[in-house]
Amino acid sequence: MIKAGAKKFPGMKNCPKYGYRDIHFDGDKWADAKKYIPEDYDLVLMRVNTGEVIPGWACGYKFEGLRLKPEHVVKYWKRKLD
Repeated sequence: MIKAGAKKFPGMKNCPKYGYRDIHFDGDKWADAKKYIPEDYDLVLMRVNTGEVIPGWACGYKFEGLRLKPEHVVKYWKRKLD
């Protein structure tokens, strides 16, 4: 899983980091949540298994949000730029 903001080579001091340019987005700017995860605390829109779109963020390798329920599984996400 590629995480935006994470070092490409962990343990090296002056190592480049993954950016949003390294993440593959589809035509509607949605990214696959199984392959990519946003930078910590960046606001995103999450498309869950029920078809709903919920605002939230990621912390570590876990998605969080005020309206995200335990039964929701995040399928896709995209950055919320406003």
